Amino acid sequence: MIPLLLMLVVLAVYLPFLPHSFVLFDDNIHLFAHPWLNPAQLPQLEAIWSTPYEGLYIPVSYTVWWGLTVMAGQLTGQAPQAALFPHWFHGANLLLHLINTVLVYSLLQQIFGKRQRPNLPFGPIIGTLLFALHPVQVESVAWASEFRGLLAGTFVLGTLMLYWKASARTTLLTSPWFWMASLGFGLALLAKPVSVMLPGLAFLLVTQRSWKTESFSTEHWKTWIHGIGKAFRISLQQHWPMLLGWTTCALGLMVITQQAQPVVHEVLQASVWWQRPFIAGDAIAFYLGKLIAPVELGIDYGRTPQAVVSSVWSYGLAVLPLIVGAALIGLDRKTPGLWWGYLLFLMSLLPVMGWVPFGFQAVSTVTDRYLYLPLFGIAWMVCHLVTQVTQTPKSSRRGWLIPVALMAFVVMISFQTLQQIRVWDNSLSLFQQTLKLNPNSHLAHYNLGRFYLQAQQANQAVQHAQQAVKLRPNHPQSHYNLGYSLTFLGHYEAANQAYLAAVALKPDSPEIYFNLANNLGRLGRYEEAIRYYEKVAQLRPNDPESRRMIQLLQQQLAQ
Repeated sequence: MIPLLLMLVVLAVYLPFLPHSFVLFDDNIHLFAHPWLNPAQLPQLEAIWSTPYEGLYIPVSYTVWWGLTVMAGQLTGQAPQAALFPHWFHGANLLLHLINTVLVYSLLQQIFGKRQRPNLPFGPIIGTLLFALHPVQVESVAWASEFRGLLAGTFVLGTLMLYWKASARTTLLTSPWFWMASLGFGLALLAKPVSVMLPGLAFLLVTQRSWKTESFSTEHWKTWIHGIGKAFRISLQQHWPMLLGWTTCALGLMVITQQAQPVVHEVLQASVWWQRPFIAGDAIAFYLGKLIAPVELGIDYGRTPQAVVSSVWSYGLAVLPLIVGAALIGLDRKTPGLWWGYLLFLMSLLPVMGWVPFGFQAVSTVTDRYLYLPLFGIAWMVCHLVTQVTQTPKSSRRGWLIPVALMAFVVMISFQTLQQIRVWDNSLSLFQQTLKLNPNSHLAHYNLGRFYLQAQQANQAVQHAQQAVKLRPNHPQSHYNLGYSLTFLGHYEAANQAYLAAVALKPDSPEIYFNLANNLGRLGRYEEAIRYYEKVAQLRPNDPESRRMIQLLQQQLAQ
């Protein structure tokens, strides 16, 4: 009954986003302009599993998207094209979030169930509601492209449940739960590579199970530290098959992902090795702040590695996560629920903390969607805290102030969640909100330029494209968009300069050469145009249009 009520609450909050449109924030790359989904046909399945796309190898996510597109086409009688069904993809996101809400509640019930009041498990309920309704989750749920993160989250949480059952067996390798969990881990990796942290999460869960409260004293640090070592040693002896097998698979996928998606050059040069811990610490401190005060949320916070390492304040903030960890240990040494949940939070963030450079750092080191799974660690902490003060029938009235305050906090931030959902209505509302929070957002200017160009408002498109080029001059697509917008206005010479700048940064793009050649032809510079059409033919040998244009211009020259 309780899981159903939790789902109804979450459904009531998130239901307004179902009619939203696709947005020009990767939805075009992954969904409404993706060649494997427009149309979705049987031969595309082979490409999904054999080829990375745009630097990502997530075949499980693309397979589900493909199936959803085919099913939507059959049920509606329309062509199987993802571009036709934004509400179907938003519905799939909402369904996964509802499933994950139930999984979080079930996990907390399994772990803390014996310590709950018999009538109503307040701890798991409040912890689950915080996970499901926190405003930082809106980006993951309302953004159609982040289905991959939600699907990976489903596999991660399901795998943790299965492994929790497997860890109760004396022999791990003979447990069917272990092999089912291993399958779940493989699916999680192929849904989104960020799932590589799952072995660490599973190990923390079973190590917490090995903890023996009576073996440690809150007064003697040596005894406490010895107990920590003993718990980890016991877990390592029992669960090394999981660590070895799963970590090997994770490392293999990391190699594939790194080859498919090389890190942007400007990210690699943004910091040196000794600054990486400070970047990671700054990211954690930023996330802790947003969890407590979820205001001014956006898709581009502008906290690039360059911005972090150039600010003295960032180095101070980087120490905050250590202070928080030490405080939690001091408060909760004997019953390690708070700081154990904090460890789960940090482990979930590990792949995107900033220790290792990744592509999105060119935009920002931090973003809301990275908090989707880490919020399970925060839900754990809340569940433990509420359980501690409500676990006995004689709990004091003062103790009940904590769950009441936490529940009031959840209700309050739910209104912020509703407000944040409206931001994701369409591309215009999303990127205008982004510019309010970060006026120097290249991401927002770049995509607003594309939006206005599609709306045939070329003057506004040029303004945003020019600003995008100014903010990130090494981004070839920004120069290309500027050239395309200027061409729309008939400013061919200025457009050519933008195209030439794009070509200098990306010399293997047939689209740029083709548009440059078109402009040169309009200006009557046929020989130059032919030269660039020939480059298109070299890069795209099966394209008949470039060869047709070469023949046409050669005839013009002959006359």
